[in-house]
Amino acid sequence: MAAAMLISVAYSIPVEQRTNPSTTNLLGFDPDYVHVSSANDVAPQIVTQHAQTLHTLINPSHNLTAPSSRGTAHQRRTNGPDDRYEFTDQSDYPWRIVGKIQWSSGVFCSGSLIGPRHVLTAHHCVPTDGSSVTFSPGFDNGPGPVGSAQVTTAVTTEGCGDGDCVTKCDFAIMIIDQRLGDNLGYFGAVVPDTNHYNKEGYFETMGYPGDRDNGARPYRQDGNGIPNPGPHAQFTCDSTGPFYSDSDVAGGQSGSAFWDPNFNVWGALSLRIYGYPNNVEAAAWASGDALVNTVIGTRNDFA
Repeated sequence: MAAAMLISVAYSIPVEQRTNPSTTNLLGFDPDYVHVSSANDVAPQIVTQHAQTLHTLINPSHNLTAPSSRGTAHQRRTNGPDDRYEFTDQSDYPWRIVGKIQWSSGVFCSGSLIGPRHVLTAHHCVPTDGSSVTFSPGFDNGPGPVGSAQVTTAVTTEGCGDGDCVTKCDFAIMIIDQRLGDNLGYFGAVVPDTNHYNKEGYFETMGYPGDRDNGARPYRQDGNGIPNPGPHAQFTCDSTGPFYSDSDVAGGQSGSAFWDPNFNVWGALSLRIYGYPNNVEAAAWASGDALVNTVIGTRNDFA
């Protein structure tokens, strides 16, 4: 397979208490997946809704008990070792509901089932070039046991505001043409709270980083934390998002879910922010009431 390229789409998001940091969207690109459009390729319809306030827990659904954690979880140190590791046993929930989002143009992201045919990812993972899109849960050097589903609709949100509020709304729900979640299960969603600061080993994330195996294999990270105080202030748009973690991230991981032990998603990966004193980095996650409300709406509207 040809070496994957990382697409960095940088834009400025003003943040208090920082020293000229830079922000980078974490898209991946693999030329081996580029193909000429055919009559069967259909670009997803883009539906944009206005952000609304709703604080509701969206319950997860799963058929099997999740596997035990891998040894002793360890928290990421932003200047320390890379804690991501290849994870190929995706037969159990929730690992089997994490998958790869692939554009026909070669761009790829990460996503997770958050409903029967609902996939959570990043807003900037929605194509604007007319590409068709597939979602492959359990992707590992190719589609998993259930294959790939076509994305028919992508629901995004506007009206969150400016600045860090753009990051808070950098999520999308992609609707696929198969109800894969009925058998595989899917995540719940919850509005973040401040009672889980500095909980070492509490959160999980997994996705398809382009700097590891060209984005062809899933990489998991245990022990993700939400440090406070940390290199970045928390909840910088409003009281529900966005939040910032010490996770290791790279191109292709955009849209990865960040979930708690109850299998409720707190956010979807939006940005890598770097350039603080001592070159400390932070991962920024779209989250909050707008995300939860969009999950509710799409589960109802696209049953």
